Amino acid sequence: MPGPLTISHHESAVAMDHPEAERLATVPAELTYLLEIPGPHRIDDAQPAPL
Repeated sequence: MPGPLTISHHESAVAMDHPEAERLATVPAELTYLLEIPGPHRIDDAQPAPL
């Protein structure tokens, strides 16, 4: 199993374990799905902007 992941931006670093990194990797795919599906569960283009 892969080890922990460290994400660094400027002077602060965030460390996360492999399961957390896998979950983070699914977020763009889930967002894409919610933007593309028809019906009441679809999000509009403005909703993910704050993310």
